[in-house]
Amino acid sequence: IVVENIPNWQNLFGSQDRVPVAPGVYGTDFSRIKPGSLVRAQGGYLVLNATDLLSEGSLWQAFKSVLRTGELVIQPPESQGAANAPILNPDPIPISVKVILLGSHRLYEVLCENDSDFAKIFKIKADFDTAIDFSKKSLDSYVDVIVRILRTEKLRDLDRSGLDQILQQSMRISGRKERLTTRFSHIADMLREADYHANREESALIRAEHVRTAVHDMHERLNLLEEKIQRRIHDGDVHIETEGETVGQLNGLTVISVGEHSFGMPARISCRVGVGKNGVLDIESEIEMSGSSYEKGSLILQGFITGRYALEHPLTFTASICIEQSYSYIDGDSASSTGLYVLMSSLGRIPLRQDLAVTGSVDQFGRIQPIGGANEKIEGFF
Repeated sequence: IVVENIPNWQNLFGSQDRVPVAPGVYGTDFSRIKPGSLVRAQGGYLVLNATDLLSEGSLWQAFKSVLRTGELVIQPPESQGAANAPILNPDPIPISVKVILLGSHRLYEVLCENDSDFAKIFKIKADFDTAIDFSKKSLDSYVDVIVRILRTEKLRDLDRSGLDQILQQSMRISGRKERLTTRFSHIADMLREADYHANREESALIRAEHVRTAVHDMHERLNLLEEKIQRRIHDGDVHIETEGETVGQLNGLTVISVGEHSFGMPARISCRVGVGKNGVLDIESEIEMSGSSYEKGSLILQGFITGRYALEHPLTFTASICIEQSYSYIDGDSASSTGLYVLMSSLGRIPLRQDLAVTGSVDQFGRIQPIGGANEKIEGFF
């Protein structure tokens, strides 16, 4: 198995090194022909990142040609040729290699749609999940991967508490307590930083406190926006009520993502009702500051209200639902249940507890559905 991390022309196809033989004159011979990763992977597997391979159009076309014909001629690309540098024309090398391209599902779709050769050359597609089930068998394999990372990176071993903490963080990243993340790049980053803290304390092993410190420091480096929003809430610039009861108002929960960092924040959702025949109006949808998922949740909420209360008589009220002090684009349907509660509260003049926050989408039959980002939402409120 050959992994090519830098798939340029020389690394993939090989090169003909040239040396100066006179002022301004270069020469070469057969001893200066060097194989690339295609030759080194002969009879085995060549692993490449698809995005890196596609960064140069001529490289991708030449790579496909080698796979189609099964032959490789080691020559420099035309752009590197020169009049005073002779180029050898060696015999083609038969190539028998299985190529594994790594990439996103979206990139696979783009290649299938826009490159007629792609599906003919790469006939097998395998999907890999970002998490695995927590079981005895998977745990043994998971620990083996962690140990391999420690050995490869020359890091300290984990003690039992350190391993438990790594597994706990893995569950957190996966978003479910019965799943472990397979995003091992994040686990490796965590191990490197935990090893740094263990080294500072002159500890022979990485313990739980080193992992916790690493996670805390990684979070602190990325949470500037989170701190600013929390400060605005604390200073009263963003109004969030956490005491008493109020009619037509409830705290919802949002998740904000900035690169790899995601965090939760409360959002005050309110509703006002009056006489009319417009039904439920969602202000975010009306002013086009919401995505399709959010608008779908809003329409489903209206479907539930119509199906439950307007079977015999039309609705004779107008209600407006709003996410207060929200001035940026929003998406997701998890605020639809909160919208339902503030609507019913306004219609029935029923006060709602302000020390609670609610999240989750509602279907057209009034059932509450599972949510995402549970960790971020809970921590963002409490």
